Amino acid sequence: MISLKNPRQVEAVKLDVHEADTLWRAYTDRNISIDHMTRLKNSIHDNDFSVYLAKILEDLKKECTTIEKLMQKFSIVGPEPAVES
Repeated sequence: MISLKNPRQVEAVKLDVHEADTLWRAYTDRNISIDHMTRLKNSIHDNDFSVYLAKILEDLKKECTTIEKLMQKFSIVGPEPAVES
């Protein structure tokens, strides 16, 4: 029996609508959280809290980058981050 499938060929992983929406929403929520926390960080005066908030912001930005890579992998067009004018 001859196999028509190439063993080196990798099958594409597909997402359903719910999974794509979950990624899109997670990315949107992280961007909103980053925006709110950045504004909060600019208005606080407690150094300890500022350091703590900076660490949280760093973690959120890493999560955003990871989600963005996943969205690119599955060809999901994400929302543009809000740009302040």
